[in-house]
Amino acid sequence: MRARLVLWMAIALLFAPPAPAAPVDPPAGMILVPAGPFAMGREGGPPDEAPPHTLTLPAFWIDRTLVTQADFARFLNANGSRGPRGERYFDEEDEDARIHRKEGRWAADPGFERHPASEASLRGAAAYCAWAGKRLPSEAEWEKAARGTDGRLYPWGNEPPSPRTSHTARHHGDAAPAGSLPGGASFYGVLDMGAFLSEWTRSARRPYPYRPGDGREAFTLEEEMVLRGGLTLGQRGPRTATHREAMSPRRVRAGHAYVGFRCAREG
Repeated sequence: MRARLVLWMAIALLFAPPAPAAPVDPPAGMILVPAGPFAMGREGGPPDEAPPHTLTLPAFWIDRTLVTQADFARFLNANGSRGPRGERYFDEEDEDARIHRKEGRWAADPGFERHPASEASLRGAAAYCAWAGKRLPSEAEWEKAARGTDGRLYPWGNEPPSPRTSHTARHHGDAAPAGSLPGGASFYGVLDMGAFLSEWTRSARRPYPYRPGDGREAFTLEEEMVLRGGLTLGQRGPRTATHREAMSPRRVRAGHAYVGFRCAREG
């Protein structure tokens, strides 16, 4: 009888449904973008946004807001403003810089601590993300985090920018505290994607269709790199979530007042 009971218990365990996976704690300040397809690019815009095509990405995490001046000051205190080969991480001498050395330590200027970090070079942005245990997003990841799966024109939907969704910039680099415009939240709830500064990505600017394995993610910085998001001043109109701005190899070595960044990591 005992042997029969043990046999039935073994059979029950064999066919029992698997135990649910232990919940994964989300990384602080990050949002999960699930695996799956989305529509990248569009018709009717600049030529380099076409053709629209379906791209499938694995799951990834992305920062909910842009990295702040205070965040980047902590990185500078831990790593300095130059890399191991002398590469510039931060343009501290630019008059638009909002982080300065005070008594031997880097600190955000008073009143700018929560503003998006600017004047970080592309190498500096990548080094910050690595220091934080993350990496820069690709332009495909950035666009999916902004547009989701409904093909919206802007991160918040299809209506043009308004004070509810975007900061009204008076000059390049003009911003407000990161995360301060919840009305501009993207499909997945990511903030700041069309509100303030343009954003560094790790992608080289190559024609569509987007092919992740064609070398555009090699990060050699020997060809034009892609900026995403941000505001446009002048008469060219607002930037959409599909907008691609090219930055030359020379210019990615420097920081810029109108360029910030956020980090990503595998899901």
